[in-house]
Amino acid sequence: MKKSIFYSIIMMLTFGLSFLSCSDDVETADIVGTWHATVSGGKANISLTFNSNKTGNLHYCWDNVNYHVVEYAFTYKISGNDIKTSGKAVDSSTGESDESMTFTYANGKLTGGRWSTDKGYTRN
Repeated sequence: MKKSIFYSIIMMLTFGLSFLSCSDDVETADIVGTWHATVSGGKANISLTFNSNKTGNLHYCWDNVNYHVVEYAFTYKISGNDIKTSGKAVDSSTGESDESMTFTYANGKLTGGRWSTDKGYTRN
């Protein structure tokens, strides 16, 4: 009798823990592809690409009188719903610098980064 209670408890714990291991964390497949966003009411455009090999690039272009471009090549790591990027940015105004950005992917939507986007990112 005691053995069957013990085994029942072990099975319930194992079954319960299996539910805890399931999560809504970002998977690489969720974000791979090219995402687009606008900034400042459409005055600037961002094209953001995540590759399956954990690399990516970002192209920011301000289409105003003062033409401004940022090219950012990065690697990324996923932690929960956060995508942390690290790499080199070349800014047409300030030159080359080390850069890091954090994006958040939740419910099929991508937000974050260096600029406040008009409506987040959409994927092609």
